[in-house]
Amino acid sequence: MVLDNPVIFDYERRDPMLASKGFDVVREIWSDDKDLNDPIISPLYDDLKNLGKISIFTGTHEALFPDNMKLDQKLNEQGAAHNTYVYPKMNHVFVLMPLPEAKDAHQKIMEIIKN
Repeated sequence: MVLDNPVIFDYERRDPMLASKGFDVVREIWSDDKDLNDPIISPLYDDLKNLGKISIFTGTHEALFPDNMKLDQKLNEQGAAHNTYVYPKMNHVFVLMPLPEAKDAHQKIMEIIKN
């Protein structure tokens, strides 16, 4: 949410759901009165070693893709249990859309919940 990764802005034209103006709205709602560097808002700013297993679903056309990949790298470096699922040419919230990729993600999410 800090948007200190300059690569994010290279993805703006690919992600109609979350361009700069969308980020402004989401950041205000998401952060409420908290500092954007607060790990609750931006997990990249936290120690993730003791985090429970998480799953990241992201598309390569999502404005948050660069930070999702930074999060994946940080989780790897800290030995945190996680899975990262990358979907080519998908943008923000693709999992909520009537797309074959979303159906695939739904199946993966159901398996995660079952296990």
